[in-house]
Amino acid sequence: MRRAIAPLPTTLSSTLSSALGYTAVLFFLPPVLGVIALRRVTNYSRRLDPLIRFGAAFLPALFGVLARTRRAPGARAALEGGLTVPAGPFLIMANHVNILDGFLLRGSLPACIPIRALELASHFSWPLYGRAMRLYGNIPIPHNAPRAALGSLSRARRLLAGGTSLLVLPEGHRTRTGELQRFMSGPFRLAREAGVPILPVVLAGAFDRQRVGYPRIAPGTVEVRIGTPLREEQIRTLTVPALKELVHARMESLLKGR
Repeated sequence: MRRAIAPLPTTLSSTLSSALGYTAVLFFLPPVLGVIALRRVTNYSRRLDPLIRFGAAFLPALFGVLARTRRAPGARAALEGGLTVPAGPFLIMANHVNILDGFLLRGSLPACIPIRALELASHFSWPLYGRAMRLYGNIPIPHNAPRAALGSLSRARRLLAGGTSLLVLPEGHRTRTGELQRFMSGPFRLAREAGVPILPVVLAGAFDRQRVGYPRIAPGTVEVRIGTPLREEQIRTLTVPALKELVHARMESLLKGR
C-alpha cells in the first residue's frame, strides 16, 4: 500500500526565498550563458570549470538551499585527495527529485572532473536555459523516440571515450513519492558498452526542498551522498537487469544512510 505523501507546507520563508530566487535567476542566467559560450570558444575551458561549478552551487543557494557532501565509507578508497576522482571517466547515476538536482550535483563534485549530462530533449527548447545547456555540451535525449535515442547514446559513448564523465538520472523522471523509482535499462547498456565505472550518488532531503506540483522551494540542506564506484570488471560480469538491480540497491542504501 502506497504511503500518503504530505504536501510541502507553504511558509513565509519558502514564499520569500522562492520569489527572491526566481527573480535572481532571471539576472543570473545571462552571465552564465556568456561564461559557457566563452568556455566553448577559448582554449581555457578547464580554467573556466571552477567558475561553472561555483555557478552551479550558487544557484540553489539563491533559494536558500545548501548542499552538504558526504562520501560512503567504501568510497574513500576510490576517491583520492578529498573528492578528487581517480583517472578515467565515470557514468554518474543519481536519483531525480526536483528542478535543482543537476545544479546540486555539479556543485558538489569537484571542478577537476569534466561532466556533461544526458537530459530530456524538451528542456533544450526552454529560453536561456536550453541554450546554456546546449552550449555547455549536455546531450538531449528524446522521450518515446527509440531511434533518435540511439543517436544520443552513441554521442554519449563518444563523450565517455574522450574522458568526460556523464551524469544520468536512470529513473527518467522526477519522483512523485520521494522514493527511488524503477530504473530504465538504457543507462546500464551504455555502462556496459562504454566500459566505464558507475558512480552512484543520491540527493537526500531534496524532496523536502522542492517537488513536482510545488513550484515553491523551501530553504534547507540537501545531503549529496557519494557511493562506492562499480568498476568496469564487475560491470562486465553482470547482465543489464542484474546491473540495474545492483545499482538500485546501492542507491537505496545510500538514501537510507547506510
